[in-house]
Amino acid sequence: MGALVLKSKIIILDDHDVVRVGLEAALSCYDDLEIIGSYGQSKQLLSALREILPDVLLLDFSLNSADVDGLNLIQSIKVKYPNCKILVISSINMAGTINLILKAGASGFFSKTEEIESLADAIRQLRSGNIYLSAQLMHELDRLPSDKVDEYSGAALDLYADLSPKEQEVVRCCLDGMTVTQIAEKFSRSIKTISTQKQMAYKKLGVSSDRELFLLKSKLD
Repeated sequence: MGALVLKSKIIILDDHDVVRVGLEAALSCYDDLEIIGSYGQSKQLLSALREILPDVLLLDFSLNSADVDGLNLIQSIKVKYPNCKILVISSINMAGTINLILKAGASGFFSKTEEIESLADAIRQLRSGNIYLSAQLMHELDRLPSDKVDEYSGAALDLYADLSPKEQEVVRCCLDGMTVTQIAEKFSRSIKTISTQKQMAYKKLGVSSDRELFLLKSKLD
């Protein structure tokens, strides 16, 4: 009787069907890897994560323009599910942007130019508690000037970067403990307008409640 194989549970997020199907086919060949979910939108992913957590999440960084920003999605997932290992899969090749991704909470980066056979090893590295980066990428990050690292890190952790000025106002008031009614009175706007701006801001930040907003803010401070 063969030894019991401990399977790593995998979830995939990529907005291109052909990529998802390709990843599923490539990873299905390994006895120690099990795909438990595959999604094309962050909303579908976040809904699934409420029911079951993967050992490793394969996440496409550049989703559809109407979807959540990649950095905010990573930050949000790490706030809600700190034990979830995120391996970003992308064609991005800029060291500064990859540094942002790691600072946001990803445990590794796998370039779409790498050999697909290396993906299983990258997943195993994350499952073991290690960070995965290709040797070339590690070299490029080592060469990144320290002042640029600080600059990129600050950009990655800017809570308000993707919000409109009015959405920023609403979020700051929420962080001050103000209710929607109080915010509406403060800015002489309707409660419906403030509520809509709050919902839009929370969607961009990848949070769904005031508690998650405070958790995200505390993580970035």
